[in-house]
Formats: sequence, structure tokens, C-alpha cells
Amino acid sequence: MIGEESLVGRYTGEIGKTVLGVDESGWSIMLRLSRGLLRLLATLRRSKSWDRFTRFAFRSRRVSSALERIIKNNMGDMSICRNSTVIPHLEDAANVSFFCTGGIAWGANQPSHLTSGLPGELFDRVCGRLEFPGSTSE
Repeated sequence: MIGEESLVGRYTGEIGKTVLGVDESGWSIMLRLSRGLLRLLATLRRSKSWDRFTRFAFRSRRVSSALERIIKNNMGDMSICRNSTVIPHLEDAANVSFFCTGGIAWGANQPSHLTSGLPGELFDRVCGRLEFPGSTSE
């Protein structure tokens, strides 16, 4: 609906920031493992024990730092915060991203789903043609 020319190009191929330019055939072994890990996180998030464990573990600077190194280059990172909000605003272009681990583990998003962000002008242009979950059409 917005056209390819409206997509951000600056971060093409940087998997932590956008899905644009990331070709599945070129994914590293680590990325494939990461996708499996994200599916596991989506399953584990249903467990109260897992929730208690992660709250405890992420209080550790060492655990958080180690995970950040893995996430930064192999998974979507800050998908809602940066990838779907800040990048579209600063670049004045739409962006599409994988969900980050937090969005999957605690936000109940599926690893196979994508998130996107549009700057205001683009959103206004397509808003009338979008369907939103839970809305009813007349």
C-alpha cells in the first residue's frame, strides 16, 4: 500500500534493526538457532516458573550483557521501541522488523510475525485501508 520507495533503506540487511534485505538463504547458523530459541521462548512464556526465573536472572548484569551480545547481531532487537517507532520517525520512512525477544517472551507475539512502523504522513495515507484486530466493518 505504501510502495517500496517508502521503506527505510539505511539499515538494509541489519537483522537487529530491519527485516529488509535479510535473505533467509543467507542466514547464519546462529540466526537459525535464534529462531528456534524464539519459538522456545514463546512456549516457555506460558509458564509462571519461567517468568519467575527470568525476573531473577535478568537482575544480573552478567546475564543481561551476555544476552545482549547474542541478540544484537542475530535477532530483532528493540523491535517496538526502536525499529517500529524511532527508525520510522527519524528516517521518515516505513520499517519492518522481526519481533525482539522481549516482544515474544513477554509480549505474547509469535516468532513468525513481523512488526512495522510508519511515519505519521504514511500512516495517514493508508489508515483508511487498514484492518485492525477486534474492529468491525460496517
